[in-house]
Amino acid sequence: MEEKGLCNRESVTHEIKCTGCKNTYVGETTRSMYTRENEHSKSLSNKEERLALWKHCREKQNSEIQQFQTNVTGVSSNNVILRQISEGIKINNVDEDSLINSKSEKAWTISMSLTCT
Repeated sequence: MEEKGLCNRESVTHEIKCTGCKNTYVGETTRSMYTRENEHSKSLSNKEERLALWKHCREKQNSEIQQFQTNVTGVSSNNVILRQISEGIKINNVDEDSLINSKSEKAWTISMSLTCT
């Protein structure tokens, strides 16, 4: 059986970088990265206010939609807790000035870190 490409793998952590300024969004999904990236692209095209990528474009890029590059940073089993911990560690490793994730995601990560230590 042939190995799936990383974009087709499910249960992954990923980062999305703004090609204009190199700021980074860190995420995780149970779905494939291909599916999740399509959801992000559609939401960005629709300028959905709930989407961190659109907020980044609006607040940091003069409301101009930017190009983003997506990379799978980890593949996990279907264990949601391990995937979310991995996401939290990755969020904590990004400089706060370069992080696209919302403050509530950052706060959740810090609370997870404190709970787990």
